[in-house]
Amino acid sequence: MPKPKLAVLGDSLSQGFQSGAIWRTDLSYPCMIAKALGVTPGTDFRFPIIPGRGRLPDDADGPQVLGLPFNIEEALRFVQRATGEDVSTLEWLVQFPFRLAQQFDATEEYYERGEGDRPQPVAETYHNLAVWGFTVHDAIALTPEACDAIIAQEEGRRADDPFSSPSASQYRTGKMVLNPGNRRELRRSTMVDRLRQLVEAEGEPEILIIWLGANDCLGTVLDLQVRDMADSSSIVPSDPASRYKRWNLTSVNQFKSDYGQLVAEVHAIVGTRSQVFVGTVPKVTIPPVVRGLGSFDGQHFGAYGRFFLTESTFEPALHKHLTRAQAIMIESRIDAFNRSIRELVAVHANWHVVDAAGALDRLAVRRNNFSDDPGKALRRYYEGHPGPKAHPLLRLNPIPSLLMLDTAEQGQRQGGGLMSLDGVHPSTIGYGIVAELFLAEMKKADIAGADPLKLDWPGIIQQDSLLKGAPAVWDDVRQSAHAHGLLWEAVFRMLTG
Repeated sequence: MPKPKLAVLGDSLSQGFQSGAIWRTDLSYPCMIAKALGVTPGTDFRFPIIPGRGRLPDDADGPQVLGLPFNIEEALRFVQRATGEDVSTLEWLVQFPFRLAQQFDATEEYYERGEGDRPQPVAETYHNLAVWGFTVHDAIALTPEACDAIIAQEEGRRADDPFSSPSASQYRTGKMVLNPGNRRELRRSTMVDRLRQLVEAEGEPEILIIWLGANDCLGTVLDLQVRDMADSSSIVPSDPASRYKRWNLTSVNQFKSDYGQLVAEVHAIVGTRSQVFVGTVPKVTIPPVVRGLGSFDGQHFGAYGRFFLTESTFEPALHKHLTRAQAIMIESRIDAFNRSIRELVAVHANWHVVDAAGALDRLAVRRNNFSDDPGKALRRYYEGHPGPKAHPLLRLNPIPSLLMLDTAEQGQRQGGGLMSLDGVHPSTIGYGIVAELFLAEMKKADIAGADPLKLDWPGIIQQDSLLKGAPAVWDDVRQSAHAHGLLWEAVFRMLTG
């Protein structure tokens, strides 16, 4: 068996998470990179295919595409089949919640008690070992055995919960990636252990991507509160889930310790035989899952609330939000994370930093004062593009941006486009930009065949389902959220706890 060309350690960004769920792993940026390198995804570059087709009531068009934990895009398409493209007041009260409940129920049934909970006959180690939700600590410590314990604990007394995604969805996904066949000998293997087993079986990959750290801070903007880990605190090894229960912002000391152990273990596995490309941690206050509100000091807003809030609807006493000071503190922590990454990577000549954080900074719209012309951010990002013509994304109308997707009738895009419907993770074309970023760094390192110009942009654009036509009811959802901010705030609190 030839040595693998590419292997990946990472989280949701490297696994290909979109619109609230992991479901199209074939559209991940590592798969795009593999194709550009002349490697065939699925054979020469193996990645987990998340099982995800469950049957819903009156599903004449066949099984519904699901995904863990909850597929927002396909749920809205399912709702739309009952309500049509425009949701009436009665449908908001009856059909909309009823159809969403059916989608939640089908997802929970499929992954907790159905086919999605069964072992998959996979004998070999995946080349893409990324798992959504994983922190740096999880990559070096979390095992399928621990995932099983957390799943059993999270299931609780009631198996079928209304308006609830499958229990411990992240850990269910972790099992699918780290031990898909539920083999006894793999029950105590971490993500890094699985890389070691891949190398033992097939040899060191020519290229190894590591992109971890986002989940050491992402919870702050998802929860809209800061649960900061003190430098004197530490994660309890016997309770891997304690990190999520107690903290959503890792301390500088813990991050540096975890990342140092990650670098040391990976270096011991691949030595100087692999070229390792390490992504920095992007600022989590930039993606449109949160919206900056109030005064803008040139870098930060006075507050950060849910994406649907506006200056006229935001009520600080009623809406959950982060303050300017908290946003600055979170970003300062991320800067410290990235300093640690650069320091730890610098000691190895075959390790290279990919500045993902800097790329997101350049693509920001409101922070860079491009609100009047959101496409300007992408135009400036691609200034000096080495191709013979304008970049393919700049030929789209309107030019895509990092703003939340904005649609007109029939789901036609009229704004946004680089982010999926969850406001946290890129869309398919957004992942294309990530693939370019890594390929450009690989080219600098003289990796044979690595060239961002080899990306199949026509294919990437064609496969972006939100570009082809987002769920038409997305526009009604956004309008309702804008008009009824307090109601939607209550819904978010119910769903996120």
